[in-house]
Amino acid sequence: MIFFSVEPLNKVLDGMELPMLEIPKPALFLAGKAFLQYRRSGGVKNSVLGDFFIGAHPAISAGPVLTRNPRCCKNYFPSVKFVTPAADVI
Repeated sequence: MIFFSVEPLNKVLDGMELPMLEIPKPALFLAGKAFLQYRRSGGVKNSVLGDFFIGAHPAISAGPVLTRNPRCCKNYFPSVKFVTPAADVI
């Protein structure tokens, strides 16, 4: 499905009844720490990667994260349960 404006997207999301949560400040801090670890281990990106925000939030809230690529964050957030389409829980 392609959306050309935010209104149709909001209508679909509202119909799905998905909760929208803000990222807690401790998760933002943790994402920054993970990015620092990434850079120190040879990572070349210059700004915090979205994957770190996605991994840090459930690390703080003790929830799982649905992803098709758990390898990107598994080393940085070992306490997070990554649920993938190909497997139950990693």
